[in-house]
Formats: sequence, C-alpha cells, structure tokens
Amino acid sequence: MATMDELVKQVQDLETATTDLLEATNVSKKTLDTAVNTSLEAADQVMADAVDVTIKHRETLQANSEARDAAKEAAGIVYDGEASLEPAVGKIPIGDANATVDRWLGPYIKDAYRHAVESATGGKNTVLYDAHGNANVMVVIPKFTYDDIGMTSEMGSGVATAFMRSGTEVPEIFIGKYQGSGTHGVSVANADPRTSVNYDAAKGICESKGAGWHLMTVHEWAAISLWCIANGHQPQGNTQYGRAHDAYHEFGRRGDGRAPNDRNGSARINSGSGPAAWAHDNTDAGVYDLVGNVWEWQYGLKTQDGQVICTSDNRTDQLESQWIAQDCFFDSPQSGGAESGYRGTQFLNSQVTKHAGPVGDDGYYGDNHQVWESIAKDPSYISNELMKRLLIEPVGKGVQGRMYIRNYGERRPLRSGGWNSGSNAGLAALNLNYARTRASSSIGFRPAFVA
Repeated sequence: MATMDELVKQVQDLETATTDLLEATNVSKKTLDTAVNTSLEAADQVMADAVDVTIKHRETLQANSEARDAAKEAAGIVYDGEASLEPAVGKIPIGDANATVDRWLGPYIKDAYRHAVESATGGKNTVLYDAHGNANVMVVIPKFTYDDIGMTSEMGSGVATAFMRSGTEVPEIFIGKYQGSGTHGVSVANADPRTSVNYDAAKGICESKGAGWHLMTVHEWAAISLWCIANGHQPQGNTQYGRAHDAYHEFGRRGDGRAPNDRNGSARINSGSGPAAWAHDNTDAGVYDLVGNVWEWQYGLKTQDGQVICTSDNRTDQLESQWIAQDCFFDSPQSGGAESGYRGTQFLNSQVTKHAGPVGDDGYYGDNHQVWESIAKDPSYISNELMKRLLIEPVGKGVQGRMYIRNYGERRPLRSGGWNSGSNAGLAALNLNYARTRASSSIGFRPAFVA
C-alpha cells in the first residue's frame, strides 16, 4: 500500500499533467481558429476574384462586339452599306480632307510575293489583288507625253490619252502582264488564256475585280504600241500555231501539249511562255503576248455603220451614250446586201458612200480588209488627231498589222491577232468585223487597272 507521501506525489503529477493537457488544448484551439479564419478569408478572396473575372469577361465580350460592329460599319462605307468584315481584310483606308475614311484601297497589299516581283523587275512589275483575292501580275506604265516619244508631228503635244481620265492626269497605269485567264480573268503566268467570251462578258469579268479594274482600253493599247515604236521594238508572238511566223526558233508552250506549228488542236500558248521578244519592251519585265495568240476585246471605241464613236480619253466609267461620234468614217469601194464576199479595201472618208452590208444590221455578210498602214484617205477626209493617237488613222510609222471591218451595224474592236494570223497580226492589227455578242476560242481579253 502506498504511503501518504506517495499518494500526494501522484496527485501532484496528475495536476501537472492536467495543466499541460489544458495548455496544449488551448494552443491547438488557437491554431485551429487561425487556420479556419485563414481559410475563410481565402475563400472570400476567391469569390471576389471570381466575380471580378466575370465582370471583366462580360466587359471584354461587349468591347469585342462593339469593335466588330465598328469594323462592319467601316467596311460598309466602301461597299455601299453592305456590312461585312471580309471586304475590309487587307485593305488600306484612305482619308479625305477631314481625315475621315472615305474609301479603301484593296489592290495594294504589301506581301512577300509582291515584294519579290517588284524586286526582280526593279519595280517595273507589281502585284495587285482583286476583289476575289486573286494576285494579278501587272506591268507599271509610267506617264509619258507625245513629246517624250518624238511623235508631236503626228499626234500633237501633251500627255498621252491613256494617262488622262476626264481631263485629269494620272501618274501611271497598270496593264495585265498576261492575257486574262480563269473565271476572274487573272493576269498570271503559264495559264491558258480565257476565251469564248463576248465583249460584255469580258468587260464584266474585269469590272467585277473591283474599283479601278477594267477591260484594257483602246487608249492604253495605243499608248503602249506607240511607246514600242518609239523605242524601236515591235514585239513578235504566237502567230503561227505556237511559234512566231517570222522567227521559227521562237515558240511558246501550247496548252494542248502539241508541238509548235502542229495545225491540229488549239494552238493557244500559255500566257508568257514565249521568249522576251514577245514582250512589249523586249525584256522579261514587259507586257506579254500583245501580238498573236488570241484577239483581245478593247474598251472605249466602236463603229456604228462605219462611223467611229469613242471616248476622248481613258475614262472607263463613261456611259456609251456619252461617247463622242468622230468625223471619221470607213468607206467601202463596193456596196453589198445580205450576201457574203470581199468588198475590196476600205478607206477613210468624211462620210460613208457605200456600205458592204445592210445598214444597221449586225450580221456577217460582206467585209473589207487590208494592211493598216496602207489604208487610203478620201480627199474630203480631214485628218483626225485623236484617231492617230488611237491607231485608227495610219500614222506612217510602219506599225505592223492588218485591219478588218464591216462598215454596217455596230462593231467592237479586237486587237493583237490570233495564233494563225501570220503577218496580219501586230500592234496595229484591228478587227472591227464582229458584234459585241461574238465569242470564239480565238478571242480573249486583258485586265487593266487605274487608281
């Protein structure tokens, strides 16, 4: 049995243990309370952050929606109120005098492809994008005067009409380096030229490419041709079934895969596949296939029953009803009715004395044709400066090509010549035989652009 002292000692030890336990319990409770408080504070912060993120997300969505609406409104400025983000992509806004966006320029997209083309040609070629997103290789033709090319005695002085739009000068024009190809008439190398389109279809294809785009005009064709003459180079081309009729060693790549001069199949060559001699400046940087391959529809001129009607300069949006009737008529030495046949060599006159077919009839009956430079003038005909500038009236510069005409009904101009035209093709080759509805595998077109 324990003594009294031992019992007292056990009681003291128990009291000490109880005190230690109470102290430990108090410490644990404080730690637990601190942990709970910390957790509650963290939870409160998380909830606050979540609310803040939600608000910011809503603000971001609202800002994004407002930005899209603003972009659509900006795009609608140019596209007649049609709100769409797509047309604005890659376009450059142009401001008016009040620093307000009044139009967008889409063709001038600076990218690696355009940079490479410009670098390779020293800026003589560039790439313009049309409304369909197609890259068109274009030749930049800087403004020049008739004085610059030494032709004032024939053409008068002043800026070439190709660089005048409603009397206002433009610094340059852009001509398709290649004949138009594909659905949208794209100027691209090594493509089969688009053919079997009538005048209105070709014009519509070019204009659908966007503002500034148009079917190459008679003013542009003539200016380039005169530049060629002044620089001593009349380009050759596909004039004999895939090759040049006067240089057999020069040939292009026929789209049908046949050899040059094979008289079977379609003898069109792929755009730009011929040598540099087939370019307007005799270099790889020039406008290709101006001579031969396929005839090209031209804008800005027509004949009505033998009388020339045209635009006075390179305005491409002028209504045909506003075109100017010229004192320039193609006469025939023989008259004719609704029967076919050659009516002799046409000549320029102050009026038409004989029509080779029924007046007002767009059909295909009798016709006239001869070498363009040999076309005679009736004594009553007064030389017309504009007609010389457009290579309608001969200028005595030895420009090659033959002219075909029916001086009855309405006729639209075709230039260049075809793959089987031989010496009849050339810069002066002019076909006024056909109505605007004509379409064939030997007729194509070329896109152009003016800002």
